[in-house]
Amino acid sequence: MKRTPLIIGGIAGVAILWSGAWYAGKVLYVEPRADAAVEQLRSGATFFSFDKRSVTGFPFGYDVAYEDVAISDASTLWRWTAPLIRLETGLADAGEMKVTMSDASVLVIEAPLLGGAADGSPMVFNIASEGLEATLTGNATDNSAVIEADNVSVTQKEGASIVTGGEANLSSLKATIETQPEEGAYLADADAASLTFAYRLSTDGVNESFNRSELTGVKIDLETKALSGGDLGAIIANDGLAKVTVSTDGYKGEATSAGGPSTPPVSVTHEGGKTAAELSISDGRARYAGNAQDVEMNVETQALGPFPGVAFVMDGFEMSMEMPLKQADEAQPYAIEVELDDLAIDETVWAAFDPQKKLDRSAMQLEVNITGDARLLTDFQGAAMTQSPIDLETFEIAEFELEALGASVDAQGGFEIAGDASRSSGEMEVVVEGGLALLDNLSAAGLIPVEALGAYQGLIAQFTVRDGDDDKLTTKIESRRGQVSINGLVVSQ
Repeated sequence: MKRTPLIIGGIAGVAILWSGAWYAGKVLYVEPRADAAVEQLRSGATFFSFDKRSVTGFPFGYDVAYEDVAISDASTLWRWTAPLIRLETGLADAGEMKVTMSDASVLVIEAPLLGGAADGSPMVFNIASEGLEATLTGNATDNSAVIEADNVSVTQKEGASIVTGGEANLSSLKATIETQPEEGAYLADADAASLTFAYRLSTDGVNESFNRSELTGVKIDLETKALSGGDLGAIIANDGLAKVTVSTDGYKGEATSAGGPSTPPVSVTHEGGKTAAELSISDGRARYAGNAQDVEMNVETQALGPFPGVAFVMDGFEMSMEMPLKQADEAQPYAIEVELDDLAIDETVWAAFDPQKKLDRSAMQLEVNITGDARLLTDFQGAAMTQSPIDLETFEIAEFELEALGASVDAQGGFEIAGDASRSSGEMEVVVEGGLALLDNLSAAGLIPVEALGAYQGLIAQFTVRDGDDDKLTTKIESRRGQVSINGLVVSQ
């Protein structure tokens, strides 16, 4: 029985010590860290303000709540406000912190940020979220965050603005971010089940365009090295890395334009399957690449005349471009590639200019591969350019293949164009199969006047070499210091 007072006293002592430790941690660590974090934000390009801060969570952790929060940048051209931001951490969480915020917040974007007048009306967006929270871990040199949300929606409030009716919705979001600020290293990947967005745009207050798109299976990856203060110029100067890739499982959308004094109203619908795009800067070079599958597009115009617009489907599209971003002692390689696979024009479009079906309607194919060397006149550092910063020294068509209208074109060749491009040197060979038959079909379709057919045939005979009786025409173009010849016939000096 004598142990009871001791046990009770021990429990009371532990409670007192626990409470004292909790309050000591609050006063000596949590509140100073919270104040330091706010001051760090304020010392940079971001302004952070709040009406009230409180620290609760006793006895198992700390809950820092900021009420009536406002965040903006130094330009004050945008401002985000929220009734509450809460940071929670448990005593045993070892540096892990959960961040939650109000389900509703407001973003204000001033007109000049979108190219409007200084006294123009701002855009105001209401932001609503479901299940949005972030978990932060890390230390002074390495940090990570996991952000999840069931749904995030952004809706523009009514009012005069360059952009109106803006809205966006993101569902089933999960994003992971890892940072090493001292190294300028950032890794981020985000996945979302769907992303939809829409807006109306009017730069003059009279003519208006509308866009709406829906993406499914969205994935975004970001990686940087040697990024300093958000300056891409530091990446270029230090041979660092900045890479963004975006992919989707599918997309669809629509767009309309009211037109203007010299352009008719236009409406566009489009959809497709898997898509991917990459934009990167690495080792002083830039690369852009993109591809899309199962593309469908329909463009309709209200222009007078027989041509209503264009509609097509395409099995696939790929393109890439690579070029240098830094000056070097020697010229550096560049490359451009484009591929269209099975591009088929809708019958309604064919009927507008070939109702008698004289032309071959087979799906079109295109492959282009252009390479060469270029010399940079100045580094790309984001500064305004008064002239082209790049000078092409060589231009090579490694591959050009086009199949359309029942004919095919193949071309290969290259030219040295350093200095005065009008005095280039090089050669190119172009081979056309089915060209004569195509010429006859164009005439039969009424696209070439009958009286002009002979003149076109004469030009073909003069500047091409025919392979026997086959409809295969070859043209060899040579340039020697600006003297141009076609199949040996000098046409310019």
